[in-house]
Amino acid sequence: MNNRETIVVIRNKDYYIKLLTNLRNNGLYDIISDEDLDYSQLVFKLLDFLNKNKKYIKNFQSKDFEKILILCIDEIMTEKFSIEVDYEKLDIVLNLLKNTYLFKTTFLTIKDFSLKLYYKYRCTFCLSQNDTDIIESENI
Repeated sequence: MNNRETIVVIRNKDYYIKLLTNLRNNGLYDIISDEDLDYSQLVFKLLDFLNKNKKYIKNFQSKDFEKILILCIDEIMTEKFSIEVDYEKLDIVLNLLKNTYLFKTTFLTIKDFSLKLYYKYRCTFCLSQNDTDIIESENI
């Protein structure tokens, strides 16, 4: 299902309408001005806005987060600026965002695994030396 079909489906669901109303009341339209009209800036400012207002989206599953992003972008573009959303550009920006997040989480996972291995090796090495010191001090 592409983004255009997703918008049509979720615009008819009550919980998305309620969420959108809450976000509008908290300044959804104020996150971007006329001169900043770029999809990448819009998505990043929207992510920051949703992070600040995460109490409204805490009841949604993580798989619905992309739908919320698409709904908010569509709402801002159509209601505030009266511009039709270019879904191809939106797909490109969302794919870029997903790939960046995937790279970041993969890098952090590898880093954490490396640190665990390092400290496991380091601590076993240190414990083996410290064990003899402890045993010798107890014998005295």
